[in-house]
Amino acid sequence: VAWATTAAVSPVVYVQPGDSGATFGLPGDQQLVGGAVDWVASADARAWARARPTPVDARVTPGGSA
Repeated sequence: VAWATTAAVSPVVYVQPGDSGATFGLPGDQQLVGGAVDWVASADARAWARARPTPVDARVTPGGSA
């Protein structure tokens, strides 16, 4: 499972490669995660996110909620 969305104008990618630590040792899953990181850090991803802004609840703080 993998999908992309935005948080304000930042690109965000969610990847769920499997349900055990062994999954991260699989070459295909390593390629999936690496590709997601490469894309989310790219100029194309930033342009994609700027074209699709989403609101972010300013009351939510890292590690908890308002």
